[in-house]
Amino acid sequence: MRLEVAHDGAVTVTLPFGHSLARAERFVADHVHWLVRKITQMRSSGYTPYLRRSRADYLRYKEQARETAVDIATRLRATFGLRFRSISIRDQRTRWGSCSRRGDVSLNYRLVFLPERTQEYLIAHELCHVLEFNHSTAFWRVVADIIPEYQEHRKALRAHRLR
Repeated sequence: MRLEVAHDGAVTVTLPFGHSLARAERFVADHVHWLVRKITQMRSSGYTPYLRRSRADYLRYKEQARETAVDIATRLRATFGLRFRSISIRDQRTRWGSCSRRGDVSLNYRLVFLPERTQEYLIAHELCHVLEFNHSTAFWRVVADIIPEYQEHRKALRAHRLR
């Protein structure tokens, strides 16, 4: 059995095939303290609910996300010499972003709902992969040179799971 709290506060219970609704209700009742703690953590961390994933939302925010990303990436290139070839905006289900060895950056349109400094971290993280195409100690040193408080932004992104 699985219990999950979605970004919009909806609680989902996943049961193996053949289990009853009564079993699900008992499972939720047994884990109500966990649910309350999880929802409280989400609220106290400055959590901002994200829009449900829909094609209309993606189309509505895609261009705003592109403008934001290009603006930040251009500033990072000018200030830190981070290169990129292209930036694309997608409706990714599990990733905030990715970067190819050639500098093609793909970002999730939901970045527009993040605080500005977390947006900067996300884009800097992806651009640093052009220099270090891994998550080695050397990679994190480059990220820290650009965003010294990167760990708090990394943690914030993990708290805002996309699925």
